Amino acid sequence: MLLLGLVEARAAEPSPAPAAPAQTAVKIRDRALLELHVPWGDRSPERRARESTEAIARALELPGADSIRQEPIEAGVVLLAGAVPVLRLGPDDARAAGSSDLALYAASVTAQLDTAYRAERRRLGIQERVFAFSLLVFSGLIAFLALRGLGTVGGQVGTAILEDRERIPAFRLGTVEVASRRAMRGAVALAFRIGTRLLQLVVVYVWLLFALSLFTTTQDYGARLTASVLRPAAAILGRLGAALPALAVAALLALVVALILRILRLFFASISSGETQVRWMPADLAEPVGMLLRAAVVLLALVFAAPLVTGNEEGALSRMGLVALIALGLGLAPLLASVVAGLPTIFGRTFPRGEMVEVGGRIGQVRQVTLLDIQLEDPQGAEVHVPHLVTLFRPSRRLGPVQRATFEVTVSAAADQARVGAVLLEAAGSHASGARAELVALGASGARWRVTGIHADLGGRIAVALHDAGIALGTEEPA
Repeated sequence: MLLLGLVEARAAEPSPAPAAPAQTAVKIRDRALLELHVPWGDRSPERRARESTEAIARALELPGADSIRQEPIEAGVVLLAGAVPVLRLGPDDARAAGSSDLALYAASVTAQLDTAYRAERRRLGIQERVFAFSLLVFSGLIAFLALRGLGTVGGQVGTAILEDRERIPAFRLGTVEVASRRAMRGAVALAFRIGTRLLQLVVVYVWLLFALSLFTTTQDYGARLTASVLRPAAAILGRLGAALPALAVAALLALVVALILRILRLFFASISSGETQVRWMPADLAEPVGMLLRAAVVLLALVFAAPLVTGNEEGALSRMGLVALIALGLGLAPLLASVVAGLPTIFGRTFPRGEMVEVGGRIGQVRQVTLLDIQLEDPQGAEVHVPHLVTLFRPSRRLGPVQRATFEVTVSAAADQARVGAVLLEAAGSHASGARAELVALGASGARWRVTGIHADLGGRIAVALHDAGIALGTEEPA
């Protein structure tokens, strides 16, 4: 029984697995191409086959190794894929294959390996191009979505900034408001839009570089594109860094000039409106004098202050001032001629406000004399602007005080007399033309108004105005 149990236990033990056959074949992607039967020095056939297979795999990953060639060595022949040795063959390999001529055997092996190697290179090339094209399409989709998302976010942020009137405050220096809330909102919204466009350009540039790097034939173009973009950008940044102190001082100068311009504008505007009164500046001359002073400040800052700040008389700012001066002299010649022609009229007060004059063939009452023209109100109530330059070619006449017409009208006593007065005054003309509407008498049956204006058809104007306003006439004149 003991012997029987030992026999059964021996039979139940698993039998050892058969040894795996030795791998002596040179392969390309699990495809056996050549069997090696003899060793080379201390390398067994299995080791030779494994090293040759690994060498061929490395050569397939390298660019330029497109074929397999043979070169003679001292002990036989070596097969090369580009610069990578993939297999060494000797006389023993030829005899093991049944050939007595090593050269003939090596040529046969070279042709066999070269055919398979070229086919594998083509397959890998097709696979790489398909994969690159897939990446190109996928990356293009991502870039398109990024561009669309940036545009949407930028537009929404810009709209939110423009609509939010309280979040962005005005820019102030102490108690002086340099830029209003509206200007700051517009500047911030513009900055967001410019930043959005720049980010979109960066996305397009990165995608283009990635797309060019996917294909071997376009990789050089990607390097050239990078060099053509980054080198000028680096040079510009270097110059900006060198000019940063001058730019900071120029920015400070621009801020000071902006403050001076704003102070001048507010000061002369207050004189023109009558809020500020000074003996040396009449109110009617404040606006043109203020414009002249502001223009002079800008030109002086560009022509004289810029070289002092930058320390370079031939710098960009001084040249900018000279160019601005020449441009103003050439492009604004008619306006400058009109201004020069109007200076004697303005400061000599040739045409007082409120008088009837004839200027440039147009007759009307002087409403205002500005730096560029003379503003008239003709007998029909229209506003006429006559440039000062016209006075050099056509004679002008002062016709004296306004010739006013007077008309009396009786309206219903039930009407709103304050509204009646406003309607009649509007029909007679503006206050600048000396129009008046006075309530002369008021009774139970009507209210009598005396209307004074410069229009020849004053009665017709009053009738049309009362009819349009729905105001009824009185039945009889009040006592």
